[in-house]
Amino acid sequence: MRSLSTSGKLILCALAIFIGMQQAKAQPSTQGRVVINEYMPWPSSSCGTTAEFVELLNFGPGPIDIGCYILTDGDFSVTIPANTILQPGQYYILAGQNTLPQPCGNMDSTITVNLNWYTCGCTSGTIPNTGDGFMTDGGSASEQIVLMDGAGNVVDAAVRSSPETSANITSSSAGSCTPLTFDLDTKTFIYETIGVNAGRGNTFARVVDGDCGWLRDSKQSAKASNASSGDASDITYEIDIVEATNCGSVYGSVEIHVKHHDYSMVFPMNYTISFDSDNDGDFDFADSYTYGHDSTAPSVSISGLFLGRYRITVASVGGCYLQSFEFTILSCTAVLPVTLEYFKSSQKGKQQSFEWKLTDGHEIEKMVLQKSNDGYSFTTEAEINVRPVTGSQVYHHTVGGNLAKYYRLKIKTNTDRVIYSSVVSSGVPSNVNVPQAWPTPARSNLFVNLSAEQDQAVAYQVISSNGTVAARGTWQLSRGKNVLELAVNGLAPGLYQLVMMQDLKPVSIKFIKQ
Repeated sequence: MRSLSTSGKLILCALAIFIGMQQAKAQPSTQGRVVINEYMPWPSSSCGTTAEFVELLNFGPGPIDIGCYILTDGDFSVTIPANTILQPGQYYILAGQNTLPQPCGNMDSTITVNLNWYTCGCTSGTIPNTGDGFMTDGGSASEQIVLMDGAGNVVDAAVRSSPETSANITSSSAGSCTPLTFDLDTKTFIYETIGVNAGRGNTFARVVDGDCGWLRDSKQSAKASNASSGDASDITYEIDIVEATNCGSVYGSVEIHVKHHDYSMVFPMNYTISFDSDNDGDFDFADSYTYGHDSTAPSVSISGLFLGRYRITVASVGGCYLQSFEFTILSCTAVLPVTLEYFKSSQKGKQQSFEWKLTDGHEIEKMVLQKSNDGYSFTTEAEINVRPVTGSQVYHHTVGGNLAKYYRLKIKTNTDRVIYSSVVSSGVPSNVNVPQAWPTPARSNLFVNLSAEQDQAVAYQVISSNGTVAARGTWQLSRGKNVLELAVNGLAPGLYQLVMMQDLKPVSIKFIKQ
């Protein structure tokens, strides 16, 4: 092997720095994810100041003890009593009275409050029950609301525009909690900016539960799903069970696809996985929880899953855009023999023709031809009629009209296994040269599409899910498009990242080894 040039050594150095950055993200340390989901800082005159409320929500995947958590606006604080357990999907309402009558808490029902900050004996001082009350009212007021855990770590924080000046506060012991002294002005954290005026009788509410977007909501939906407002989030998720069984050395794997207009607002994503280790059908404190992050848009890939039932909750880099999924990894008795032999395309005029061959496709539930203009985010072009057969079957489909730049095939079996083809170009002019790897999952060889503006050598490393280097080498690229081959038969089954430095820029491609 030739010795590395100075530029080659620089590339490996930059690669090491890039990998280190990928691994340096902080991990969560609880079974659930609790957020400030909605709050009313300025009740209508008929409801009065004591009708202010704050709604907390545990998005899961498991329960969480919010005992000794502190809610503050920077002037006062409220400490939640010790040993307060919030189950996944459960709301917790703090307000200035025991019940919020219709329509002061919800437009169609009376709400029972979990904690009344006037009678709980858990506040930093006496909160006024007239005028501003706990929070600064007025449609133009820029009130902040912050939730901290018992150690003073900020769990969630929101502000209308910019935070008001805070005071030095000593929180209540709330019976058995340790009081904390703090000043929000001296703490370092990031607020979610709401950006709209509340107005009397409205709440600040997340567009849907756990979302990053906020709106002014006149429905006052304390202890009710924000989704009832009829508004839609600007992010969508879809989960695929890539490998649905745990068979010997082949473990289960899933991929969560994310669609958003700006992935820098979403990635790196954190996730919490709950495994029903006692197999009782519930996700509770007795089960096991693991944490991770994925920095490579547009999907979150997780492998190495054993037989059993799972719930996963993902969160964006900002701690919102929360979404939960449940799935099951099956035993080896579920045989998944279907194989995609090839997928290819050809163009004639304004039509693009596709052909592919399947072997033992009798378990296929759905086949979808997908399209994309950036090579990352794919949508449905057509759903193909399934003809389940034993043996081999060749399929054809033609697309006309305005062609997308890229296409791929997605196959889903009736046991939820998902197979993706390679990505093919339609021949539509494009300045985007997207690196792609196929097949996924890979068994013996992985093929990689990589374009280069000039002849050059590219060093690569294969990084396992635990951060170790599983393989390394160098590819010699020619100007234009290159199809490269990587032997992966020596790798253990699991999730990997193929990481390269090309033109001093990091390139990362995820793949799964069966």
